[in-house]
Amino acid sequence: MGLEGVRLTMARQRTRLKECADLGRAAQPAWRGCGRLRGPTRVIPAWAVFLGVALAMLTGAVVPAEEQGDAAFMQELNSAQALLEEGKASASLKVFKRANSMRRNTSVDCFLGMARAYKQLGEHKKVMQMCDRILQYAANDKQLCCLTHNLKGTSLTAQADPKDKKKLRAAEAEFRQALSLDNQQTVVRFNLGFVLLKQGRDEEGIKELQTLLTQTSTGPMAENARRLIAKPRRAREHYAQPFSLMTSQGERLTLDGLRGRVVLLDFWATWCDPCVQAIPSLSRLYRKFSQAPFVIISVSADQDERTWRQFIGKNSMLWPQCWDGDNLLRRTFAISAFPTYILIDEEGVIRYRSVGAGMLNETLIESEVKKCLEALRPKGS
Repeated sequence: MGLEGVRLTMARQRTRLKECADLGRAAQPAWRGCGRLRGPTRVIPAWAVFLGVALAMLTGAVVPAEEQGDAAFMQELNSAQALLEEGKASASLKVFKRANSMRRNTSVDCFLGMARAYKQLGEHKKVMQMCDRILQYAANDKQLCCLTHNLKGTSLTAQADPKDKKKLRAAEAEFRQALSLDNQQTVVRFNLGFVLLKQGRDEEGIKELQTLLTQTSTGPMAENARRLIAKPRRAREHYAQPFSLMTSQGERLTLDGLRGRVVLLDFWATWCDPCVQAIPSLSRLYRKFSQAPFVIISVSADQDERTWRQFIGKNSMLWPQCWDGDNLLRRTFAISAFPTYILIDEEGVIRYRSVGAGMLNETLIESEVKKCLEALRPKGS
């Protein structure tokens, strides 16, 4: 093994993929294992890595073509992961697929990356397909299988409406399977408790969440667990899907980061006349609640970024502006008409959704915003 191959192997061991439990928007567990250089079956033990380093130092060997291929694969894989972290799911999919073809379409890293990308795009059936491929090729990797069963469970839960008991029971089975592989995975325990509450099995769900609190008592996941224990019905409410977007000013906004504030998502476009006519109303709403824990985020469907930037600058749209060039956010929220307004409360629950502009809609939106803000005030104040 040449030095380059060793470097890639060791880097591979240090940079495992992460998956967030979007149901609780909690901590991101990582899975670790030995580096795989040629498909899912070739495992490099630690002694071989250090032996390779020693041999390379002694012989000054030239890096073989096989390892040059490994370098190309790692470059593609890292590029795909970077695109995914930037929220560019569609672009990352193309690179993951290209990298996977370099491993004869058997790379579990690529399957996991594609599963995460499809999850961002809201294509949960394809997430399930990728998970099945991971389980096919990585049956002996307990940590990866645990992560994959958890991912399948979250995808099943996302597809299930409150009355879809079949999918919710299937999600429960996936979470239980994950815990059988590693019962210390708190994020999986949270998801199991959540899906039990979602089925109306409050006593069982609360018991799982209480067990979780004995494992971890601080952080966002523990806070979410305590909220659900206090009000189990919240598990049966319509939570917004996690999102991450970049504003025109280069600020990254996420649903997690906006926790504690009321959020109004405004899906619009410069070519949409009702959207343009609604801008003064949004401006009034922005000014009226400027001192409250409230934020408007306008998400543009324009195809041309330059046109969008010129428009928002000319029309003094001072609240956060985002360009949804890859259609990711519109897919996440199933937007089919403009303008569409989605109001999310301080805990991430969708409280109001409407389509169209006009005085009546403006009045209704303002009324719903006030309700959400009043719910934030301490009782008796």
